[in-house]
Amino acid sequence: MNGPTVRVIPAADLSEFECERWGELQDADHALASPFFSPDFVRCASSASPNVFVAILEIADRQVGFFSFERSGRSGYPVGRRFAYHQGVVLERGIELHPVALVRACGLKEWRFSHLLASQACFAPFHQIRGGSACIDLSDGFDAYVAERKRSGSKLFSGLAKRERRIERDVGPLRFVAQADDLGVAQEIIQLKLDHYARTHGQNLLASESYLALLTRMLAAQTPRFAGVVSALYAGDRLVAGLLGVRSRTVYVGIVTTYDQEFAYYSPGGILYAKMCESLPALGITTLDLGGSEHEYKQRWSSGEVELAEGFVASDHVARAKLELEAAMRARTFHLLNHGVLGPDRRAGHALRKLQHRGSTSAARSS
Repeated sequence: MNGPTVRVIPAADLSEFECERWGELQDADHALASPFFSPDFVRCASSASPNVFVAILEIADRQVGFFSFERSGRSGYPVGRRFAYHQGVVLERGIELHPVALVRACGLKEWRFSHLLASQACFAPFHQIRGGSACIDLSDGFDAYVAERKRSGSKLFSGLAKRERRIERDVGPLRFVAQADDLGVAQEIIQLKLDHYARTHGQNLLASESYLALLTRMLAAQTPRFAGVVSALYAGDRLVAGLLGVRSRTVYVGIVTTYDQEFAYYSPGGILYAKMCESLPALGITTLDLGGSEHEYKQRWSSGEVELAEGFVASDHVARAKLELEAAMRARTFHLLNHGVLGPDRRAGHALRKLQHRGSTSAARSS
């Protein structure tokens, strides 16, 4: 391909020198600040799967980029695809990249993406859908963020303050733990989330052994560019809300958020999020990534958005035709499950989700 040459290696074979160079490129581009662009995240994923690879882009023995992917046959996917809120290539500024040639050089027929940075312009011809990732801007501190929300007309924080006084009066004094050292707290939070799935019959990702294994590795990781964060809110001695996430030097991403349904009246999840936002600037965090902007509650918290894209890069016309057909079928299925007769507010949709939950629970027990 014109431009960089491509050398593909198993992610487990990355050297310390290569990881350091990768980190330098990440630090040099603010758009790559998410922890999911860190080589340490890719290392976590590779420790759980042998199918994680890295394409090292080089010009005259100088490493100018890194492209990580998971391989399934000749199909490629973003590493840790169920986790990675942001996806793309870690690339030195000014380097020209040709996506089709890159995919071919990796030995792939196709590379599919779901949360690609739309700002990576070389991939623009391959976008199928564009959306946004909501975020909270904490670069000027928590007080500035709250003031911005109030100027926008939000009454979020005044309402949470009332809920906080009520739960302390009715249940017990609140205690917020920004970073629990005991990973046993993470297990308690996971159990709360499993209880939530049991009530709502939602898609239970935690029933997947591979998902849970990678989540556990991520929470245990503690490096400057990628670290697990376990946060908890207690009322008296009772765990009422929990948050599992990861952070880079400047960006925090929540992965599992949950609360004890018994205390839902007090909005413990909202109180936890507010205290999390208040604690992050002291750790150097300037952005809290909320993920997809489709949920109303994220819009209430959001003070900005990063544009993302879903689509694929195909190496030939046959692969492209196949993927376009699959994309059309997924779009129809999404509409059916969210707006049609199988939507969450329809009787048939509720019955379907209950059956899916029973199936995922049975699979988890048998594994």
